[in-house]
Amino acid sequence: MRVITVGRSAKSDVVVGDAGVSRIHLQLVVTDDGTCYAVDMNSTNGTFVNGQRIAGRVRLRNGDVLRIGNMTLPWQGYVGPTPSASARKGSSLRAVTALLFVLLVAGAAVYVLSVGHAETSREPEPSQMERYESPAGEKPVIMSCKSRETTGRKEKPAEGSIPLDLVGHTLSESVSGGYRRSDWVYTIESTSVSGFRMDKVLEDNADNYVMEASFHLKGGKNFYYDTRAKIGYVNKGKGWELDYVLSLGMTVVSDGQYDACIACGIVDDGWGGVNCLSLSNTSEYPLAVGGQIRTGNGWQKFSLLVKAHDTGAVGGTFGGGNVDDYRIEFVVRE
Repeated sequence: MRVITVGRSAKSDVVVGDAGVSRIHLQLVVTDDGTCYAVDMNSTNGTFVNGQRIAGRVRLRNGDVLRIGNMTLPWQGYVGPTPSASARKGSSLRAVTALLFVLLVAGAAVYVLSVGHAETSREPEPSQMERYESPAGEKPVIMSCKSRETTGRKEKPAEGSIPLDLVGHTLSESVSGGYRRSDWVYTIESTSVSGFRMDKVLEDNADNYVMEASFHLKGGKNFYYDTRAKIGYVNKGKGWELDYVLSLGMTVVSDGQYDACIACGIVDDGWGGVNCLSLSNTSEYPLAVGGQIRTGNGWQKFSLLVKAHDTGAVGGTFGGGNVDDYRIEFVVRE
């Protein structure tokens, strides 16, 4: 039996950078006979099979659509073919064998013709695109067929085609000083990118095509990410392929809808005269609050998820030191 964990946590086997996905969202359990089950791990936003939210363990069959957060999960690429697919292949082979036996009795000439027909009628094997597997020892990353179909082109990529090439790649805030630090990543989906703009071409020759670009990435209920990235293409003699995507920083842009739902102020943290920043959520929804606090070490960024009708705090004795001042930069519903 194999168990594949899926979630936002870096410890998951399949890491998904989607705000609507829990840290350990679900498990894909594959039994010894190849049967696959989806097991929801008490996720916040649920797991859906063919549009229905599941509870506990549900068997997956070929063609089932598995959704978590804001994305469709290509689960068959992680678990391989299910028994129903194998059974169909087995049935087809048995039928061809029986047909060949009858034709052998009918005569050698008919046999030769039927062998040729049988060879051309076999069900094609799944392509590498359809059964993408990560190299040994690496965690799989959410991948879209579109991002692989665009490789190997003869001409350098046009600006309008680059967003499709980005599908499946991950970006993050700057690891040092980011709001969410190193455990926050965003996996680009086919509908994630808008407003793509090529800002600067850094390298343009027969082998390399490197640029800086700006675009928006889909966020949560009332925000998006203003994003910059360095994008590199390479031509190794077989056409232009996307080589890498490097994050140059992401900024949360909010519409301010939930700003009034957070009451904040500097208060004593209760541990001996040290102040912290208190954040109280008066809304019906969990809200993520981001900004900066000033302590003895200067200004530092923070982000905190505050549950509905609950209070959180940053800074203080166990959170970075005495808070002298603060700035709230966004309040968003994830």
